[in-house]
Amino acid sequence: MGDYIKWPRWMPAPQQDSFSIQPEDRRLSTETETGSIIRYQFDSDVNVADCTLILNRTQAAWFEFFERDMVRQGTVWFDFPLWIGGEIAYESCRFKTRPKAGSLIGLHTTYTFSLYVSKRSQLAFPPCIAELLVCYPPCFFVELDTASARLAAAVPSWREEIEESTAAIFSPLFGVLASVTEESISSALSELQEA
Repeated sequence: MGDYIKWPRWMPAPQQDSFSIQPEDRRLSTETETGSIIRYQFDSDVNVADCTLILNRTQAAWFEFFERDMVRQGTVWFDFPLWIGGEIAYESCRFKTRPKAGSLIGLHTTYTFSLYVSKRSQLAFPPCIAELLVCYPPCFFVELDTASARLAAAVPSWREEIEESTAAIFSPLFGVLASVTEESISSALSELQEA
């Protein structure tokens, strides 16, 4: 995605009360004689985040430089802190709209803008599992996960028992194999040839 630019930690995160994120409607609607047909136009989903920043004079000057020169008026992707699930997470973003300076709050200026977010927060399941969620509630999979965690916790103890029993069986053999050298092999071969 080009240059790697990260929003600095000394700059504020977007205001939580005015923050919103929603998927952009990328469907294509066509009117026909029998009605409208809606189909998806692109295979990828893009979120649009509406953000508001309240900045002092120094932060505002830096923000305008950042938008105009560093990210080339919104054409370069950068990491920006967004509110995801009630906490701040850095996501790869690009300006959708240029920032607009709004009202003054004391010595601070509000900036509003929209960002494209490169990925959507979706379930990290393969499609077949996601389709199963239509038939089974998520608690069903939590119970399966708990059972598999119990099994995984028991496996190391089985492994230790197996390793101990195999060590008891094969350690004499390993001792014999360790004592074999090239000289002992060549002497055994010469004895066989003489006989």
